[in-house]
Amino acid sequence: MFRPWCGLLPATLILAFGCNSAPEVHLVPVKGKVTYRGQPLKNATVQFVPEQPKGGSGPTATGRTDDSGAFTLTTEGRDGAAPGTYRVLVMSLGPALPPRYSNPKTALQVTIPAEGKQDLVLALVD
Repeated sequence: MFRPWCGLLPATLILAFGCNSAPEVHLVPVKGKVTYRGQPLKNATVQFVPEQPKGGSGPTATGRTDDSGAFTLTTEGRDGAAPGTYRVLVMSLGPALPPRYSNPKTALQVTIPAEGKQDLVLALVD
């Protein structure tokens, strides 16, 4: 005998638990400043890409510098970044930076501690 409500059980479970039930990434606050040749680097994008072999996990975090070179990282629309080690890419709309800063294999690395980082300084040189 067919029971019409039997088809509702799987649909109800999918709605209750969602199709994408990945846990939300724990983020900590990260703020900093970028300088180039000792001057604030304005209108630049900073991108923190997790270094998996060195404990980095989670999605990429990004920020945009203001006129004073200050930035705040965001991840998937939320403020902060997951704790761990990151390769840092910097792309500038202003002065041309050495290509190594926008290369995904950059040597520029930062570790974000479990409590976050409020005073990170990225001092870029030629």
